[in-house]
Amino acid sequence: MPLPALGQGSCAFNSCMTGRDPTGTVVPYMTGERSFPTGAFSPTDSLPLEICSFPLRSPAGIMEPSGMRPRPGPFLACACFFTDNLFVPRYGLHLRYHGDPEQLRRDYGPVLRQRGCRSVEEFEAVIQEVEKEVQRRKELESRSRERKAIISQNYKPKHPQLYTLQESFLAPEFLEMVRYSTSEGADLQGLLDRVESISDKRIYRLPVFAKEFCQAFIEELENFEQSELPKGRPNSMNNYGDSNPVPKYIEVEHVPFHGLFHRGGQIHGALPIASGERWNLIIWMRSSIVRNHLCPMCNREPELVQAEGFGDGFTRNSENVQPETLDVCALT
Repeated sequence: MPLPALGQGSCAFNSCMTGRDPTGTVVPYMTGERSFPTGAFSPTDSLPLEICSFPLRSPAGIMEPSGMRPRPGPFLACACFFTDNLFVPRYGLHLRYHGDPEQLRRDYGPVLRQRGCRSVEEFEAVIQEVEKEVQRRKELESRSRERKAIISQNYKPKHPQLYTLQESFLAPEFLEMVRYSTSEGADLQGLLDRVESISDKRIYRLPVFAKEFCQAFIEELENFEQSELPKGRPNSMNNYGDSNPVPKYIEVEHVPFHGLFHRGGQIHGALPIASGERWNLIIWMRSSIVRNHLCPMCNREPELVQAEGFGDGFTRNSENVQPETLDVCALT
């Protein structure tokens, strides 16, 4: 029978589009530990990928895969997105804030003072910074809609063919893996035999894209960057800070047109390149049935709130429904 969904709730797929002299992605030996919450990014800009199921976001709107199945939904978000993991860069601290300055003072006053926040004015500045970030998160969806409308009306694609997902974009080896995974005789070992295992920490590498597609895709991105149209940018509040002490890690070299597949909660990062440039496409693959039971951002049962688009991947499922998953990316 076809392979069931990959778990545990979130996996990351980092594909090297192109680059010269990349020094690699850092993946520490911390597979058994919870390194950081994986759901704290913009619920509007998340990019799930299941080749026959979901559309891919693009500067001009949606890349529609051929043969797309009906999409599940509606998708939801967890309310913790508006209260948890609020990063204050000047003090290197993540806060939980429920709109009450006294709660912030009780919970974080001592550690803030230790890090240099001692005056009333400095504490008020922290409150203003945190409240500004909360408001930014609340406005993400409306601002994303506005950008999408402007871009859809005004952007002139350089390569219009890119906006319809085609098999020719993908490496033959990747297509073979897809065919195998959806075949009646597929099993876990058969799938693992078709990918390169980087280490015993469940890090895998596999061919993903055709060279010609990557070249055209980068040209399209550069074309959009050079336009004066609005662009959504990452925010410093997404910064989870550096681990201290730095954990033991391994270095994995990127290979052009290949992807690295690893657990979403696996602490990871990228080293500087020695020369040239590096383009990476990062895709989060989320299992709604798995994450419906535990929010990876707050590590609690999710408090579901309405969201647009894919939200943060949550759906309203029966509490008794248990996911059938492979533990390729499971915690050990």
